[in-house]
Amino acid sequence: MFTIPVIHILNVFRNVGLIWMHQTYTTWSFYGMSIFEFGHNYAARFVSLFAMFFMALIMFEILPELHRHIVRLLKPLGIMQPKKKSA
Repeated sequence: MFTIPVIHILNVFRNVGLIWMHQTYTTWSFYGMSIFEFGHNYAARFVSLFAMFFMALIMFEILPELHRHIVRLLKPLGIMQPKKKSA
């Protein structure tokens, strides 16, 4: 319930930012890419990666049982190994 509105709001800001950059920096070019292509393919994805990371941190803080379930699901895949206690 928390993540869907946040993702939608972030996507609206991303779209507005891309349109603003496209209208403002009309002659900008980087290795043949326009500002829109660069912003859409690289900058927006980089920012959204960190937004998703921070949303996951917030969700794990709000819902610790969600973290336990994810760790439980990842253990058989060998991704999340339990910490070994030293004697």
